[in-house]
Amino acid sequence: MGCRTRTFENINGYKTPVGRGNISFTAMNLSRLAIEAVKEVKEENLSYDDFLKKVSASLYENIIRTYQKMNIW
Repeated sequence: MGCRTRTFENINGYKTPVGRGNISFTAMNLSRLAIEAVKEVKEENLSYDDFLKKVSASLYENIIRTYQKMNIW
């Protein structure tokens, strides 16, 4: 998962936390996300196949966007 320290010491220069260590933590409640996803599917009356198509399209768009930002695509 990575280092969870807030490193700020620098023996070779100015002491600064900028660009060093993880100072922000993010937690995701996966159970809550699943509950919200099920609610959304029920509200839109999507079948399982339609839901998979929607998720696949969204994932594809995100991958393309990421590769375009990296100038790979």
